[in-house]
Amino acid sequence: MRIHLCVTIGAPADDVWHAVEDIATHPRWMTDAESITFVTDQRAGVGTEFDCLTRVGPLRTVDRMRVTEWEPGAVMGIEHHGMVTGRGRFT
Repeated sequence: MRIHLCVTIGAPADDVWHAVEDIATHPRWMTDAESITFVTDQRAGVGTEFDCLTRVGPLRTVDRMRVTEWEPGAVMGIEHHGMVTGRGRFT
């Protein structure tokens, strides 16, 4: 199954990218992400891995995520493993 979501954000692209590239802050703006725990010393770039406590309605799961693409200001690719498995991209 493929899901495509598009959101228009009323802010400069550099400001938006600054928020997206700071993975530790994703739970502040991703309503389904409750917390992030890094499992690598790396906090940015390809190869960064983290566990994300995810909540969807009453369901909670901890899924492992890995950054697969990293082009500052352009794209961050994420591979998601756990109850929910797949790939996503912030562009």
